[in-house]
Amino acid sequence: WLATTGPADLVGTRYSEIMATGTTLCVCNRLHGNATAAYARLGLVEGRHVVMFDSLEEFVEVVTNYTRRPEYERRRLAIIR
Repeated sequence: WLATTGPADLVGTRYSEIMATGTTLCVCNRLHGNATAAYARLGLVEGRHVVMFDSLEEFVEVVTNYTRRPEYERRRLAIIR
C-alpha cells in the first residue's frame, strides 16, 4: 500500500487501517525535520512498521526489493505482522 502524507504533513487513518490488516506492507514518504513528529506521534517507526522513501527512484527500489528479492521476504513479513 502506498500512502503519502496530506497537506501540512497529516498522517491519515489509512496508515493504521492498513497495518491492522496484518497482510499489507505500508510504503510511505519519509518526513524530515519537525515533520517527523507526525509519524512519531503515532508510534510509526521506519523498518518496524512502515517502509519509507524520499524520491521516486528510492520508491522504485523499495518496491522492487520488497516484491522481487527473496532476502527481503523475512523483513516484509516482520513488518506486516
